[in-house]
Amino acid sequence: MYDFAKIDKIDSYGIKVTPIMTEHCMGCANHCELEAGKPFIVTNPDKIEVKEGQFVKIGANRKAQGKQAGLVILIPALFAVLGWFIVSWIAFLTGSIAGEGLHVLGVLLGALIPMLIIYASSRKKNPDSSYIEKVVDTSMNEIQNNACLTHL
Repeated sequence: MYDFAKIDKIDSYGIKVTPIMTEHCMGCANHCELEAGKPFIVTNPDKIEVKEGQFVKIGANRKAQGKQAGLVILIPALFAVLGWFIVSWIAFLTGSIAGEGLHVLGVLLGALIPMLIIYASSRKKNPDSSYIEKVVDTSMNEIQNNACLTHL
């Protein structure tokens, strides 16, 4: 997660920010080769007064991150195990024996299918897990090599 972002747009949909990839500036000698990440929507639960063009520190909802980690790790793992048993069950019903190759295929499909579903659904929905912690004064040393920030 990026710690800092620039506010691009404030409207009825929320606050759209562009994350600042400060790790690209660590070796910068003011060449301003700073890259910006993909814009996303953040919430402002503390009702901090913000304006377009300001830089903010972004926080992540730990509870939402925990749910996401559980979903992304546990569901595919459970479905992979289920894929192993489904292949064995299908082989039993057809009167054949499932070899290692079919079991591997069942495990891979069992893990891949929920991963694709999770990936597709995460692209459509904004989980509201990121929020504005505070407005950052760019003259402060909160952002590494902040001389590049004026060129975003």
